[in-house]
Amino acid sequence: MPLFWRLLLRNYFQVFFLCVIGFISVLLVTRFQEIAHLAALNSQPGKIFLFTLFQVPYILPIAIPISGLISAILLLQRLSYTHELTAFRASGIGVKTLATPLLMAAFFLSVVNFAIVAEVTPRCRHLSHNLLQSAATINPLFLMKKSKMLKLQDSYVDMKMTHLGKEAKEIIFAVKNESNKRLSLMVAKKFSVEDNLMTGKQVTLISSLPEDPHLYDNLIIENQDTMSTSASALSSLMKKNTHRIGMEHLPMTTLIKTFSDPHAKTKTVKRAQFELCRRLFLPCITFAFTLLGFSLGMQIGRGRKKKGLYLAILLSAFTFISSIAAKSFQLSPYKVIVFYALPLPILFFASYWFQKRILGGVE
Repeated sequence: MPLFWRLLLRNYFQVFFLCVIGFISVLLVTRFQEIAHLAALNSQPGKIFLFTLFQVPYILPIAIPISGLISAILLLQRLSYTHELTAFRASGIGVKTLATPLLMAAFFLSVVNFAIVAEVTPRCRHLSHNLLQSAATINPLFLMKKSKMLKLQDSYVDMKMTHLGKEAKEIIFAVKNESNKRLSLMVAKKFSVEDNLMTGKQVTLISSLPEDPHLYDNLIIENQDTMSTSASALSSLMKKNTHRIGMEHLPMTTLIKTFSDPHAKTKTVKRAQFELCRRLFLPCITFAFTLLGFSLGMQIGRGRKKKGLYLAILLSAFTFISSIAAKSFQLSPYKVIVFYALPLPILFFASYWFQKRILGGVE
């Protein structure tokens, strides 16, 4: 490897990894509430560490292109300000020769980003979702609050939750059982869950049966000052067994198989097409952003102009606005392709135009 290649790549990757670490730190701060929620529901340090680790691939597909753009701009600006760029060109090393190691690094990062967005991120999404759900659904109070996760239909729940689901007060739980035509009501002053044991205070159970002349009474009332039961056993009876997996949780091979599935719904196929376009878009902009940063970071004048920096911010913002617009039309495949493909020729044209100006001696 030539000496100036090592010089360029070392400075490029120093800033690159610093930016990636910064983006990961910001993500972990924004996810702190979910991590704290899991810590309150599950005290096992190993699962909390795994959940925190699974959050990192969420930000990497976006952090890698932006970090490549920032690194390339800062590197070329430093070479321009210290006149090292002029010295390289005066010694016979052209702009294209200088761009070669950075573009090779950008291509390598694009491949890495594709592997992350296609395989690593979906699996980490799925595993982190399972960790959070398995920890949360052990608690029957959480299940009662999330009525969509209940196996019981036609139910009504009202309670005041405290301490991240470990305690509830003023509980009202009503359910209609269609199998035996029974209407049941449970009222409690307080429920608490601790060490897989659910304890209730001042609990009243009322069951109403259809009127039958052979029955002495069709209303059953039971009052208990204190009651306790296994929290995990109660949760397993109440929890739904169905589990829906979104397209963002599927690895690449499974996602591609969706297109050849004859039983797949039209909406499912359209969502799979959107997810495939998104996974191809992020690696492409990784290379395009590094090329853009290399082109806009070069300066040949004596003054330090910010025009290239402002244009880089504008084009990167336009790129991510286009990706957000594509997500809004995820059920319209042609619009998704247009919005995802639109920024790429603009980025390449801006890079080529600025390089042409520099080679022509125009500031």
